Amino acid sequence: MNIDDKEKETNDMITAEDLVEQAVYMANAPEGVSDAEKAEDMLSMLGANIMDETVYEDKSPTIRIKDIFDNDVDLIPDIVLHEVNDFMGEPQYNLGLRFLCEHNGSIETYCNFTVNLGEFIGTKNCAYVDTDECCYFADTILKSGVAQDTGLTKRNGHFDYPLWKFDESFLESLNSEQYQKYSDSFDEYMTEAFGESIQDMRM
Repeated sequence: MNIDDKEKETNDMITAEDLVEQAVYMANAPEGVSDAEKAEDMLSMLGANIMDETVYEDKSPTIRIKDIFDNDVDLIPDIVLHEVNDFMGEPQYNLGLRFLCEHNGSIETYCNFTVNLGEFIGTKNCAYVDTDECCYFADTILKSGVAQDTGLTKRNGHFDYPLWKFDESFLESLNSEQYQKYSDSFDEYMTEAFGESIQDMRM
């Protein structure tokens, strides 16, 4: 299917009800949701889950898990960035991670593995893991060696979310453009804030 056909197919799915749903969503979107997440949520309202699977083909490692029915699922890790403000009110990025999977010949979102709690995380390559939604396979991800549990948690509502530090080489092997954007922004922020080499900023 070429680009024109995809565009026509998408346009054909748009109805007056869809537009109302989108308007309501945009007016009530949760704080801290990035533009990319809003766009994906709006597409899902249209009954579409449109991703160009060629972007992910043979570029990202896969991690095999068991789903709740004990079936093997090969997950494709993908970096997302969350726009947040630091304590001075300056815009920064938080790192996020979601997992994709192949379903009926297309690439779809399996889950958002991390959660953005709205505050800037001042330790590089760290994110809060959504063990509420992804608890049944979080240990599998941890045992794969792509991350370490820092032992720190943050409570939000009724849940405590653990802070994981993801391996830099693992992150670089994923969506390199997104990770480079995050890494450059983080390093620049820390250099300006502390006036020292980022290499000395260790946990």
